[in-house]
Amino acid sequence: MEPVRGQADQGVMDRRVLFMAFTLGSTAGGFLPMLFGAGSFSAASLLCSLVGGFAGIWVASRIDASF
Repeated sequence: MEPVRGQADQGVMDRRVLFMAFTLGSTAGGFLPMLFGAGSFSAASLLCSLVGGFAGIWVASRIDASF
């Protein structure tokens, strides 16, 4: 007997793609406040880095869903 894969299990994204998207998004988000004069370890830079990481994952999932 083989287990039947459900509909939700077919669209699994590779972990490397997720980590790459998070890394690129958080790096871009961390540099964004530096363009406006904030420090690299400021609260704005850390917050934008977190938001950029999640935005990177969201963009990667949207691109993966289109294929």
